[in-house]
Amino acid sequence: MTTALATLLLLFTLISGQVGPARKENRDQSPPAECPGPYYNSQQVTVKPRITAKPNPGYPEEARRSGVSGRVVVAVVLCKTGNVTDVEVLKGLPNGLSEEAVKAARRIRFEPGRKDDELVSVKVRAIYDFQTF
Repeated sequence: MTTALATLLLLFTLISGQVGPARKENRDQSPPAECPGPYYNSQQVTVKPRITAKPNPGYPEEARRSGVSGRVVVAVVLCKTGNVTDVEVLKGLPNGLSEEAVKAARRIRFEPGRKDDELVSVKVRAIYDFQTF
């Protein structure tokens, strides 16, 4: 009886998790945590954040076939907690290139900036160039 009850409970959990409106989420990684403010710009901090890894974005096949190239500029907050948050496309490109730049920006690794010996969140721009050869 216990096995049947456990199976029924598992089945109910699986089914109830699939009911309802579809959720839009990034399955590659967990959603970024919120960043407690305030945000500073690079000129307002004592020590600027130091980027330790800036992964390259993917180049979607559709964009490659279409010959789309150019530059995507995104604004990101390098949060004092070590997370990248508030990614915003300032200058985009079609065919999935802006989306790839956003994904890459979310994977940036860095050492947080400092203001008067305190860790702070800093809003910066990240630039991604896409070239077809």
